[in-house]
Amino acid sequence: MPHPPNRLNTLQAFRYQTKVFALLIKDQDGRVVKLGEAQIFMTVKESAVAEVALISKSVGNGIEVTGADQGKARVTLNTNDTGGLAPGTYKYDIWIEWPGDPVERQPVVRAANLEIVQGVTSFPVVGSSP
Repeated sequence: MPHPPNRLNTLQAFRYQTKVFALLIKDQDGRVVKLGEAQIFMTVKESAVAEVALISKSVGNGIEVTGADQGKARVTLNTNDTGGLAPGTYKYDIWIEWPGDPVERQPVVRAANLEIVQGVTSFPVVGSSP
């Protein structure tokens, strides 16, 4: 069964521009999650059911924990990430994994929209003729 649209966590980025998103990770009761040794992951796909990720991020590769005890991290989509996507709406997921045997995986955001917007690529020179 498909997940309902996740409009609350919609993100927007301009194509060919670096964009940094701040994360504040909370549990289902609204309490901040202490990240400790958790790993954070993000994927961007064409749709919620697509198997191939167009963008994959993890701690050390586009995700940085900025306050482990405060549940804070940030995701950076660089120009190669945003430039590789045509303008439109994509789906992204964020999850954390806790070390152990087996590894415990918990979703943070599921099937939310990432909107890629065509940015301005050139500016007319004021006072000049075409």
